[in-house]
Amino acid sequence: MVESQIRTGGVVHPGILEAFRQVPRELFVHLGQTGIAYGDEDLPLAEGRCLMEPLTHARLLSFALPVSGDTALVVGGATGYAGAILSPLVSSVISVECFAEWTDNARQLWSDLGYQNIVAHTGDLVWGCPDKAPYSLIFINGGVSHVPQSLLDQLSVGGRLVAVVNDNPGVMMGQGRIIYRTSEDNFSERGLFDAAVPCLREFAPRREFAF
Repeated sequence: MVESQIRTGGVVHPGILEAFRQVPRELFVHLGQTGIAYGDEDLPLAEGRCLMEPLTHARLLSFALPVSGDTALVVGGATGYAGAILSPLVSSVISVECFAEWTDNARQLWSDLGYQNIVAHTGDLVWGCPDKAPYSLIFINGGVSHVPQSLLDQLSVGGRLVAVVNDNPGVMMGQGRIIYRTSEDNFSERGLFDAAVPCLREFAPRREFAF
């Protein structure tokens, strides 16, 4: 996976490559998916969620440039894979998931694997985890139609948020984007690459009513 998908896709950050080598991806998928856990596609989980395609996941992180001093927030922790990948790259990880069963299972997996700097939180994904803010890095683990202000407000000045954003419901393809908090009241945004990731239901396109 690392050599044939991630590295050849342009990701060369040594820490990111090593994290993807070391985290056993097959433990974070359904039992029937273990044989395809390292394939180059999104793997469906329950509740419309997925384990993000490895290259898309790695490319988002490579643009975010995680460093050892970062406090990171994972929005949509799901089975815990995204938190495990970030664990060796940053100082601490807060992983927010709305399904308590997933939170409990992820917490046990992290403990079994020796990841001691991840804290699991059960709550509304749109609201993140403001009690532990600010964060210097926010990773949204799934597609979104928009990035809510409630998450941007949890970025520290100089912090960055990465996500796959699809703000056009008429097309399948979205775009990897990075948002920087440049000052207390200002943000800047940059498009990175095209990507298609299933949208988290909490961040689905807003319904418009026609009369």
